[in-house]
Amino acid sequence: MLKLHDFCNRAHLRNKLRSGDVWVERSAGYRRFDSYLLSDPKAKPIVSALGLPPTASEWLEQRGRELDWRLKKFAQRLKRDALEGVRFRDGRLQISPIRTIATPDAEVLADRLDAMMPRIRITELLHEVAQETGFLAAFTNLRTGEACPNENALLATILADATNLGLSRMAAASQGVTRDQLLWTHDAYIRDDSYRAALAVLINAHHRLPFSRVWGDGATSSSDGQFFRGAKRGASGGDINARYGVDHGFSFYTHVSDQRAPYHVNVISAATHEAPYVLDGLTSHGTDLKIAEHYTDTGGATDHVFALCAMLGFRFCPRLRDFPDRRLAPIAPVTAYPSITPLLGKRIRTDIIGEQWDDVLRLVGSIKAGHVAPSVMLRKLAAYEW
Repeated sequence: MLKLHDFCNRAHLRNKLRSGDVWVERSAGYRRFDSYLLSDPKAKPIVSALGLPPTASEWLEQRGRELDWRLKKFAQRLKRDALEGVRFRDGRLQISPIRTIATPDAEVLADRLDAMMPRIRITELLHEVAQETGFLAAFTNLRTGEACPNENALLATILADATNLGLSRMAAASQGVTRDQLLWTHDAYIRDDSYRAALAVLINAHHRLPFSRVWGDGATSSSDGQFFRGAKRGASGGDINARYGVDHGFSFYTHVSDQRAPYHVNVISAATHEAPYVLDGLTSHGTDLKIAEHYTDTGGATDHVFALCAMLGFRFCPRLRDFPDRRLAPIAPVTAYPSITPLLGKRIRTDIIGEQWDDVLRLVGSIKAGHVAPSVMLRKLAAYEW
């Protein structure tokens, strides 16, 4: 029988491996933490372009002033009941929920617009979009780099992937293409990177449409996960987790711009925390969108995401549940904000930030340069035992 101290030691070693404090030489997934980062000379020009100061004191002084101003302004407005939907009673925040209600007129308009849309076959739509945008050029031959000469076979293969129909059934349901043609096309032209490149072409084409400006300018986005049940059981059928019950499946974590364009998608385990993948979409979508502000739900928010978004130039605006139970972290002493003391938690440890500042800048520069995926580093940071 496994003794308790053996169990604790193994759990501790597991976290050390995940964080990179303990590593395996020549391993891909369990390398030393700093081996994922750019060297100081390579990271410095990238950090400089982001406008980050070389010393922690400059950064902390700037952020400290801004945080102090915001907390005092928040305290004043809270005292005057000047925050819409927010009250401070008996040392606790009371926040009115925001509910989106579609008016009857909006429902009628939506039905009218839907009735005006032409009813066409999906294959006709794919051909038309391909001609208008040229997204098929992103699917190049793995060996030669040339474009696919058989457009019908390529579109049928993409449609088979999209509908999860499979190549055999797609060939049986199509005219002019055979199963062997679809298999060859899939092996030679369909890859994750070609899908990402094709999606970027489509998003850029959509972004250029004048009508897309009705919804937004492409500077704001949000992300969330959507669970899809899998038909298979066992190791290849996905993970079981408490939120979705005993059904196997995967989560598609999607970034959507304010122009209603899904510009980045990550397929992740349904049992995986979503927060590490927020910055993946913001930093590596490859489109012409200039995202400045990003929204998530509670699952996409951690302290690490907040900090890295601020340093990479994104305004992070999560929508947090149970917000009254959370505590704000000041830099100045808690006594500087006497009217909101019950809402404040522990002070930020600025001394630790100063000690680790050089490594922080290397991390930010490495992520900005695309040298390492943010999700890789955020998972390692989350594994540290503080």
